[in-house]
Parts: sequence; C-alpha cells; structure tokens
Amino acid sequence: MIAGSESVRIPELVLHSLALAGGSPAGLLAQKLFRHKTIKTSFQITYWAIVIIQIILIIWLSF
Repeated sequence: MIAGSESVRIPELVLHSLALAGGSPAGLLAQKLFRHKTIKTSFQITYWAIVIIQIILIIWLSF
C-alpha cells in the first residue's frame, strides 16, 4: 500500500486505539519496518504519550 493510492487506508484513530490497547510495542516495530508514520509530528506526539501513560500505569500497578 502506498499513501495516496486507491487502497484502503487505516485511520490514525484506529492505529492509536490499537496502541492504547497494548499494541504499542508492535506499533513501534511496524513504524520501523514499514517506515510509516515516522515523520508526522501529531501522530508521534500522540503515540509517545500513549507509551508514557502505559509505562506509568505498569509501574503504578506493580506496586
């Protein structure tokens, strides 16, 4: 799939929802492998905010 082509596109909300549901490690791997959504600042800010929230939640739950 190439951005801007006729193929089906997955909305950013879906990608962020999957990351929030625990898929952030896979999301990071997919960004690196497919070089997708690596430059878009608004996507990166939201993605890394999700990762930070998950880390804080894991630390909080471990105590």
